[in-house]
Amino acid sequence: MLYRTVTTSKYGGCDLTGRRFGRLVILASAQSRSGRPAFLCRCDCGKEKPIRRDHLLRGESTSCGCLTIEKVRRRFTTHGHTTGGKTSTEYRIWSGMIQRCVNPKVRCFYRYGGRGVTVCDRWNPRNGGSFQNFLQDMGLRPKNKTLDRWPDPFGNYEPGNVRWATASEQARNRRPHPVREKAVEIRKLYASGDLKQSELAERFKVSQAFISELINESPRMPPVRVRPDIGSCEAIA
Repeated sequence: MLYRTVTTSKYGGCDLTGRRFGRLVILASAQSRSGRPAFLCRCDCGKEKPIRRDHLLRGESTSCGCLTIEKVRRRFTTHGHTTGGKTSTEYRIWSGMIQRCVNPKVRCFYRYGGRGVTVCDRWNPRNGGSFQNFLQDMGLRPKNKTLDRWPDPFGNYEPGNVRWATASEQARNRRPHPVREKAVEIRKLYASGDLKQSELAERFKVSQAFISELINESPRMPPVRVRPDIGSCEAIA
């Protein structure tokens, strides 16, 4: 053994037997082979382990090591929704929501982040938010429902403006983007040469990709909708 226990746990004239430090309770004094003083402690998890006295008294050791393991597990566990290399439907919906609002490389970004749609700080991991918060606010996805911005379909993803909705509910909530109603005006401004696409985007507070879409859009082009469960785009027949 690396440690030899003794019968008392005195330090500076005080008996520390039974004193608690975090999850550790002192049982007796101990001494290492190198001569470093230590205390034999029992952790709340049930394990008994000698802890160096200086580490204990300075607050550097507060458990047998189980606390560190629990913190690591919590860091890489998301309410059981990312286990065994698989992710739950709710996690994929949350991830897709984040990506189409923050990642310009996503095909549908210009319809979300490119139009100024954001995810609230509470749900956005880039701003200190988390999937746990999203799940707490939204709950598990009901059968045959996906994420829908409601009552404001042009608003942000945030509590109070997001719901689980059926396809028919989402269809009733779907309206043309307000800027799309100004497509004729935008085409005229661009055709006149007075404003570049980047300047039009700044003027109407949307992305340049969206302005380009309005300028080059064909009347025969089928509208596009987003499948919120996976965050991809598909044409409506």
